[in-house]
Amino acid sequence: MMKNKKRRIPLHTKQKNLTLVFNGEEFTKLKALVNGVTKKDEFLSLLDIDYPLHLN
Repeated sequence: MMKNKKRRIPLHTKQKNLTLVFNGEEFTKLKALVNGVTKKDEFLSLLDIDYPLHLN
């Protein structure tokens, strides 16, 4: 699997105007969360969050 390639996985919901979009790693973690297979006490660091931060 190519780790550098970002693929978006749409997940349709019962709500018609809502679609959740995940990359491959996020989708794998979501499946683990839903199935109850998670590691306890595992926290995200600031480097794990790839999102622009806007301070008001």
